[in-house]
Amino acid sequence: MDDQSLLALLRENPERGLSALMERYLPLVAALVRGRLDGVCPRADMEECVSDVFSQLYLQRNDIDLSRGTIKAYLCAIARNKSADVRRAAGRYDPLPDGWDVPEEDSDAETLLLRRERRQAVVQAVLRLDNTDREIIVRKYFFRQPSAAVAKEMGMTVSAVDTRTHRALKKLRAILGEETL
Repeated sequence: MDDQSLLALLRENPERGLSALMERYLPLVAALVRGRLDGVCPRADMEECVSDVFSQLYLQRNDIDLSRGTIKAYLCAIARNKSADVRRAAGRYDPLPDGWDVPEEDSDAETLLLRRERRQAVVQAVLRLDNTDREIIVRKYFFRQPSAAVAKEMGMTVSAVDTRTHRALKKLRAILGEETL
């Protein structure tokens, strides 16, 4: 079934059209959403995002102009946008930079000592940051709060928190004299 026929079916008989649409494009949309959200949110949220993609296409079925793109392109664009919405809502936190992690129990004594020294150096470097940057870094990397939560609690925008985080990490690199954290 070509896009024109699929769109006509979706408009004339929404139940059959949506069923045909999902039969054809569900694996693609699910793969796109999973690729963007894996590790960010629970599986149930990914499944809900996939459903939202098809729901949005269904709701916009009368506005789709196939001269501007294929149904596949519309679905991919919707999946990209819905996934971004879920990522923002999840308030995805960044993983701890290398060396900030808690050592495993089976590490040898030398490794434990090196990690402890590194952690102390990082803490001392964080203490040298200004109050706002220090609070953001502590909240994000030590308490693992997502940017959205940090922004809300500090009365900032998520973008401002992310920008300050990026700049604070650059300052920490300079303080620690390293290429990467």
